[in-house]
Amino acid sequence: DENSMSYSPLTEPSKDETPLERKAREEREKIVAKIQERNHAVAEILQTEESYNDQLSELQTLFMDPIKASWESANPIVTKQDFEAMFSTVPIIFKIVKDHLPDMQDAASPTSEKQIGAVFLKMCPWLKHYAVYINGFDESSQMIQMMRKQHPALNKLFREAVKKSS
Repeated sequence: DENSMSYSPLTEPSKDETPLERKAREEREKIVAKIQERNHAVAEILQTEESYNDQLSELQTLFMDPIKASWESANPIVTKQDFEAMFSTVPIIFKIVKDHLPDMQDAASPTSEKQIGAVFLKMCPWLKHYAVYINGFDESSQMIQMMRKQHPALNKLFREAVKKSS
């Protein structure tokens, strides 16, 4: 029967479309648009988190690890106390990102049953650490700038790390 044809949300309406069929097609189009919008938002969240993970990994590899390694030498780049003042919240933030990124990647997969909202709910207890990180960011940045002026080895490491950074 021609009137019982189902329409794809992306097809043009038939000139024989009944009001009920038109309403059903319009509802399908709204649903598809919402799904596409959601998928775009999830993809953007995932891309941001992956980029953030990569940046934190570089910070650790190119900057934090060499500073820690220098503590074993006769001339450490900075003291443990100075290191802590500059980077106290970075390890916990990096751990949160690393621990939750696989769940986000899974939730972003078109075949996944997992939803991104569930991932954020799972992260909720950890989000208070972001507030501490954000509230201390300016102070840490100022500390790093001051320390670079006081410690030539730190300034050299910083310049080298920036060159190596992708």
